Amino acid sequence: MRIKLQLFLFLFIFFTNKVNSQFVYENVNNEIYEYLARMSQKGFVEFDDLIKPIPRETIFNKLQELTLKSSKLTRIENDELAFYLKEYSKSNIKNDKPLSYLRFKTKQPVEFLSAQNDNVYISASPVIQFTQNNYKGKFFTEKAVGAQLWGRIGKHIGFNIFARDVTEDQFNNLSDSVINFAQTGYILLHEKSPQQKQINYSEYKASIGYQWKNGFVSIGQDNLIWGYGVNGKIVLSEKSPFNQYIRLHYQPFPWLKFDYMHTTLNSNFVDSANSYSYGNDVYGGARLNYVPKFMANHSITITPKKGIDFSIGESVIYTEKLDPGFLFPLMYYKLYDNNKSNYQIMNGNNGQLYFQLSLKNIIPKAHFYSTLFIDEIKVLKIFDPNKSRNQLGFNIGLNLNDILINYLSIYSEYTRVNPFVYNNINPAQNYNSYGFNLGDWVGNNFDRKIIGFKYTPISRLKLDFRFQDIRKGPSYSINDQYLQQPQKRFLENVIFTQKGYFFKASYELMNNIYILGNCNSTSTRNEYYNTISKYNNYSLGLKIGL
Repeated sequence: MRIKLQLFLFLFIFFTNKVNSQFVYENVNNEIYEYLARMSQKGFVEFDDLIKPIPRETIFNKLQELTLKSSKLTRIENDELAFYLKEYSKSNIKNDKPLSYLRFKTKQPVEFLSAQNDNVYISASPVIQFTQNNYKGKFFTEKAVGAQLWGRIGKHIGFNIFARDVTEDQFNNLSDSVINFAQTGYILLHEKSPQQKQINYSEYKASIGYQWKNGFVSIGQDNLIWGYGVNGKIVLSEKSPFNQYIRLHYQPFPWLKFDYMHTTLNSNFVDSANSYSYGNDVYGGARLNYVPKFMANHSITITPKKGIDFSIGESVIYTEKLDPGFLFPLMYYKLYDNNKSNYQIMNGNNGQLYFQLSLKNIIPKAHFYSTLFIDEIKVLKIFDPNKSRNQLGFNIGLNLNDILINYLSIYSEYTRVNPFVYNNINPAQNYNSYGFNLGDWVGNNFDRKIIGFKYTPISRLKLDFRFQDIRKGPSYSINDQYLQQPQKRFLENVIFTQKGYFFKASYELMNNIYILGNCNSTSTRNEYYNTISKYNNYSLGLKIGL
């Protein structure tokens, strides 16, 4: 069996060693990220997953690298390697048929519809989800339909489109589910009402990009994720609905990477000066324009030694209009903003600084990481309890692979975000979009402890169990943030605690076709009212193309 597999991998490399680029972002929820992260944590391949999504071309190259080390992989790891290679070789293998459809052969990539010639490759597939859920003791169904299209043009240009329409019933039981979990927020197609029994929303992602030897540039609409975290990321997470962006990645040396992103956000604040009446009373009779809101951020990653990555980044949230200074990738945003605003706090913008340390396989078969997010800090007063302004957050985590048996991983993480982080004197410049946090979904003044394990008993069957403990304090007011001294202490008052057990199982039948199930048990204590709420929730479903 192993000889046949090695022969397949050798032939695969032989026929695909000179291939076209396929600059297409891969869905951040795809299991391929977990697989390559595991391989990098074991030292088999260098996989930079600090910023996601990642191009399929990069993923394909890493899978090819792994084929050269197949003798060191376990049987399950080799089976999954062959499985993923089928999917990510799609646009690189010349097909005799210019048009293929409904191809589900075992030894070939799954194809719903594809077309190709010497210069262009296009792949299309449906997006389908049907999930039966039980939330807070009541059943509801989640249904989604849509389509995705991706492809390449020539050797350097790639594009992708993803769209789906989602309907969930029992709206009144779901109103807090998107707020109280890390899942991506949505924008309702209709106004909320007590009589409403369903919610309906649509999601749309798209991008087009150009890739060269050591970099790429792209524009599109999606969530750009920065940093590491098990159930939330304190710099940039997937919580906010999709935003428009331009992105640049450049790696001039093997040990140095540079990334720049500029994003259009939604402030949720009406710009009264630019709003006007229609002169009638139909649907309110007014045109409401929102305050324009943007974010620019850039970061560098230094790799002094294989497996050691240190990243430093800076971001700024600004409003009113596009600013050429923040469109310049090499600008020092803090200094530029201070000078432009004449060092007046009421004229400035909301800036942040953050750091990331990642150690892969420094501890054998392990990933250690830590993130520091600084919203505001007085360095000279950092240890003065009366004058300090330590508005920062951090996490620290460790993932250990192959504990006792192959493919059993144990992970642990602690996250703490101090009071006032993510908030600003100008609420239109809060660290959010559409009212959802760009950073950790819990907000500020909280901590979270997580411990769990992941296990793959057979190829493509993923089991994940974790325990989570959250403590949350009040967010406090702008007056408390800017005028009170000393500032409010971390968790000075705890308004609620939540303990939960979460179990998730998924099996990938064919590429991007999953059967999945989830169940969790949570206990939430409201300290103000001294009440305890306990819920057991579960779901079972099928998804295609997600």
